[in-house]
Amino acid sequence: MPGKTPVNIHTSRAVIGVTWVVVADAAHAQIYSRPTRRAPLELVQTFAEEQARAAEHDLLSDSPGRTFDSMGAGRHAKQPAHTMKQNLREAFARHIAEFVEAGRTANRFAHLAIVAAPALLGELRAHLSEPTLQLLDVEIHKRMTSAKPADIAAALLEA
Repeated sequence: MPGKTPVNIHTSRAVIGVTWVVVADAAHAQIYSRPTRRAPLELVQTFAEEQARAAEHDLLSDSPGRTFDSMGAGRHAKQPAHTMKQNLREAFARHIAEFVEAGRTANRFAHLAIVAAPALLGELRAHLSEPTLQLLDVEIHKRMTSAKPADIAAALLEA
């Protein structure tokens, strides 16, 4: 980059001071990086799960299976243990977490912040390893995927 010489001081653990910021909801996610607490956010990676915005009935190919009552002649539809939207959210969170885990093992960051819609935040945490969770400095339970990076940075400073 002209006029900008990146200086990264490596330790045996990670790049000193670099924070990755994960901003996510059920359909979109961005991962930003910043070398210091007050530095502007720089985009590292984006993710999209377009099916997450679809209605549940649009995601299913047919009607649920039917079952008979154990007693009597009643018959009703079987409900799955998880809805298709829950399965998509869980898979999306796992995909994001895998990218973050790869970044941690490659020593690309020393600190982690997560700004996520509450429903996705729990899924993300469930898929992050204990060593990665130990790097987690800030959690914001808010959907900010459409916010400007400057607004996300401001929210992180207030947290």
